[in-house]
This record gives sequence, C-alpha cells and structure tokens, in this order.
Amino acid sequence: MAEPASDGLIRVVQAAASLDGWGGIEKCVVNLQKHLPRDQFKVTVCAGASLPLSQNAGPGGLVTCHRSRSFIGRLQSYRRLFSSVQPDVIHAHFSPDFFAAGLAAQVCRVPAKVLTRHLAIPWAFHKSKIYGKLFPTIVCVSEAVKDQLILSGIDKTQLTVIYGGIDPPHSVSDSHATGPRSQLIYLGRLVPEKGLETLVRAVKDIPGTELQIWGEGPYESSLRSLISTLNLNERVKVMGFSFDIGSVFNPESILIVPSECDDALPTVVLEALSRKVPVIASCRGGIPEMIVHGQSGFLFRSGDVTELKIAIETLLKDHDLQERTAEIGYRLFEEKFTVQKMAHSYAKLYRGIL
Repeated sequence: MAEPASDGLIRVVQAAASLDGWGGIEKCVVNLQKHLPRDQFKVTVCAGASLPLSQNAGPGGLVTCHRSRSFIGRLQSYRRLFSSVQPDVIHAHFSPDFFAAGLAAQVCRVPAKVLTRHLAIPWAFHKSKIYGKLFPTIVCVSEAVKDQLILSGIDKTQLTVIYGGIDPPHSVSDSHATGPRSQLIYLGRLVPEKGLETLVRAVKDIPGTELQIWGEGPYESSLRSLISTLNLNERVKVMGFSFDIGSVFNPESILIVPSECDDALPTVVLEALSRKVPVIASCRGGIPEMIVHGQSGFLFRSGDVTELKIAIETLLKDHDLQERTAEIGYRLFEEKFTVQKMAHSYAKLYRGIL
C-alpha cells in the first residue's frame, strides 16, 4: 500500500492533456475533481491551457500543460508533473494520454494506474497489449464497453464497470407537461453515423411533426440539403450549437437519439432523463443499459425508419405514456447515473487498489 501524504489525503492526477472539447469525457474529469470527497482525496487535473476542460476545472486542482505533438514531449511533460505532485493514483481518460501518462507513471513508480475507456470501440491487438500492461485497472463506462475490450483481448479480471454520472439540474419540475409533448429534439454532433438521415426521413412520414436539430459538425451541409430535398424546411430546423442544455429542453420536448454507431453511454440521454424528458433511442452500444424499452423510454433498431416512425407516433399520441415514461426515466437516473454515485464508485476503486 502507498504511504499517504502528510495531510492523509490520497493524491490523484486526472491525466487529460489530450482532451480539447467539451463532451462527456471532459465532464467526467471535471465531475471527479469536484465530487470526490475532499476530506479523502486531493485531485489534480492536467489539461491543455485555454481549452474547455481547463476553463471548467476547479482552479485549485488544475495544472495546465503544453500539448506537445510528439510522444517524447508528452512523456516528458507527464514525468515532470508526476515527479512534482507525487500522486498515489494516475487516471487517464483518452488516447494519447493512455500511453504517455501510463509509461510516465511506470517510470515514476506511481503506485496505482487507472484507465477509463469511454468508447464502445475495440482496441487493435497491439494497443490492447500495451494498455493492458500499463494499466492493471481499466474502468468501462458501460457493459457495452466491457464487451468490446474483452473481444480486444483484455483480461476480464482487469475490467470493472462504473457508469458515468452527471449533476442533475438545480430543479426538476414535479408537475407534468400541461399538454401532450410535441417537440422532437436531436442534440449531438452532426455526423452521418449519428443516424440523422434516418431521423429526418422518419419525421417526413409523420405530418405536422416538428424537429429541432441542435449541434454542429461536418454533416451539416448534407443535412440541410436533405431537409430541403424532402421539403421539410418548415418542420425541421437546424438550430446550431448550444452550451446551455437547459435552454434546449422544455416541457414539450421528446429526445431522439438515432445513433447508428455504438455510443458507450451517451451523456445526452442522461441529461434528458435527469430533466424528465422522454427518450426514443436506437438499440446500440450502451443505450439499452440506460433505457428500458416501454418503461423508461423506447428503443428501435438503428437505421430502421419505420421502427423509429412507429415509436415517435406511439409517444406523440399518448400524453399519459409520455409522462409515465419521463417519471420512470428520472427514477432510473437517480438510481444509477448521478454524479454522486459515480464519484462514490471511483473513490471506492481508488482506495481498493492502493
């Protein structure tokens, strides 16, 4: 067991210098910094300067670092940090931090090394060998991720599942929507594999239905062309990107997640569940671990326009079903996906491996 610091705290470095956006992985890093018990842990976040992660992390535990393009540069940066902080645990969340931070931790003899895999995508064989050796403990954010890593050759005894969690909004209305929900919402990246064409074509076949598409990405031009070609400009609106999720969802919202790729544990689904927004989502990746079909939401076969259309029509026409689904989804969120539950699970993990 590692010797505790003189103040009795377990020192944890969140190695996140390669993260440059503001999505589920970055939010996980910040939530761990903010919600691990401060009377037990001292958490340092290593992030690139002037990026969303460093702007949102708590200043007391933030170390900004130069984002070197070379492996040697990244390795040296982490070695200097670990020599200075002398962590008990280093925790990496994304490549190329896996290799650079893991090797630096090995050189600096950091007692415990943790890797969290946030993507439900298999590793190549050589990566599995390297990461599996550098990180004795690998956290999967869903069972879907765990299945992929086992297929990649990772020893299942190294794997543990800890669901991601988010902070719920400050207040969640206990009152039901005053009338049937009718506003369909997509919130996410605009890329083909998110199933946007399937969604737009399903909406086309439901007269009068309106859809707001929030996000940005390389598929935006093609998406606008599709909307125009299908004569849906009046019913389907591309709204752009918004950091304020609270302004996207309203009492009339229904979230549609039509992914045609294996999302590990989509944060947008958690955001909807935490706000009592009904969800219709494709049965891919970790989504079936978040949505119990017919209870906390509705699942459909990804890429199937007809199944999605039926799910949307079923929910649109039944106000009681909408509100019942929203309530069950919220209870599921409180049971499994709060940031407090996530932080508690990681705290237990850190203590257990030291």
